[in-house]
Amino acid sequence: MAEPYLSAPVRRKPFLRGCLTVLLVLGGFFALLLIISRMDDLPVARGERVAVIPVNGLISDSEPTIEQLKKFVKDDSVKAIVLRINSPGGGVAPSQEIYEEVKKARAKKPILASMGRWRHREAITSPARPSGCTRTRGRSPAPSASSCRS
Repeated sequence: MAEPYLSAPVRRKPFLRGCLTVLLVLGGFFALLLIISRMDDLPVARGERVAVIPVNGLISDSEPTIEQLKKFVKDDSVKAIVLRINSPGGGVAPSQEIYEEVKKARAKKPILASMGRWRHREAITSPARPSGCTRTRGRSPAPSASSCRS
């Protein structure tokens, strides 16, 4: 004859086990979020990449652009850098600092400048006319009514 106290399994501290399970799941979730947020810094074999550095608005501080430029120059998976420029210009000193850093970076990787419809193969030389109309070497968009005349 079976003893009545042996027929049902005894549950020991279900609250503690539940709390531990919740903590483990939350810890795993936050660890996964941390890994995903740091994916750009991890040397994962993702192949060759082209880095894009946006330069938007008035150029008043060169540090963010220079930091990104240095980071991409050090990264071996980045094969080229594109400066996407959407700026009316800015301060002379920050612009000169960015220019000097681009000159250093060009010795190691190709750098292209993208300014709206115009694309320049070399980010250092940007052929311009005294009238302020920018010309491009290589590909250019189809002529429009607003394009500069010779």
